[in-house]
Amino acid sequence: MSLFIDVKYLHEVSSRLPLFKRKGEYLYNCRCIICGDSQTKKNKARGYFYRGGNDLFYKCHNCDASQHFGTFLKNLDPDIYRSYALERYSNGENGRAHAEPEFKFDTPTFEHVTPSNILDLMLPNVSTLPNDHEVVQFLKNRRIPEYQFNKLYFIDDIKKIESVHSKYVGTIQTHEPRLVIPFRNLTCNLVGFSCRGLRNETLRYITVRLNDKDPLIFGIDTLDYKRPMFAVEGPLDSLFLPNCIAVGGTGFNKLDNLFLSKDLLTVILDNQPRNTEVCKVYRKMISDGYKIFIWPDYIQSKDINDFVIRVGSQMDQNKLVNIINENTYSGLTAQLKFNEWKKV
Repeated sequence: MSLFIDVKYLHEVSSRLPLFKRKGEYLYNCRCIICGDSQTKKNKARGYFYRGGNDLFYKCHNCDASQHFGTFLKNLDPDIYRSYALERYSNGENGRAHAEPEFKFDTPTFEHVTPSNILDLMLPNVSTLPNDHEVVQFLKNRRIPEYQFNKLYFIDDIKKIESVHSKYVGTIQTHEPRLVIPFRNLTCNLVGFSCRGLRNETLRYITVRLNDKDPLIFGIDTLDYKRPMFAVEGPLDSLFLPNCIAVGGTGFNKLDNLFLSKDLLTVILDNQPRNTEVCKVYRKMISDGYKIFIWPDYIQSKDINDFVIRVGSQMDQNKLVNIINENTYSGLTAQLKFNEWKKV
């Protein structure tokens, strides 16, 4: 009942919270009224209300304010807060309110956090970080489109991922910052995430699985099945193409259970004609009737991101899609083009 009352009063004052919107089950977002949020980007909203047990809590990723919803409401509007406290703490017998408990913010345990919002509670979204931030500069150097930054997160200490699940405790020995790439399922619930190194770490990716049922496919939660689709290996490559998913490596067998239209889907593997595993996947995808992008000889880049970096500002999404469409084949033609391309 207390959670219901928290949500009720949050909605009552929501009109006074800039850019307020619901982000998920018991997860709400707004510009922080405590610090004023970003002063340079008025569309940034880094304040979050989220569930912790039977309560709502507030957390700002800009000023690090952390407090129970009751404390937040008391500071916002003492009059409304009095009604809230009376309703929430009434003993229901004589109409007198219990003494108000002292609100203390505790870091929420993840058993109280829904899979859809765990990253929003743990980590800042890259789109909220300043231009000179390490991860922002990393993405800009790789020419990742800025409008895609809101799909990515940042963790300042990789050791923190041990708190997500008990099975990871003691498995991380380093403390470096990383880019966090989320994997969600068709119902938008988080099923895992990959932490990409920023400083030429020996272990470039550290991947965390939250369950063993769902395949890790980046972008599947936003895929439009009725439009032309692309499937690539790496999540960062997928950010350059419209309506694109990434299977994470050469695991294109994940596509078999998605029942995607082979007429609308184009499969793009990395440009590794001497890689036996890549060539094996090419043969299978062609045999299974998929449309395949065959890298033309004039492109020597190893993948889409590498190609965009080399070409620079001359390359935009429309040009990239045109190059892919002009070199996409299926059936016997795909087999012939593949035989010309492969080196093994």
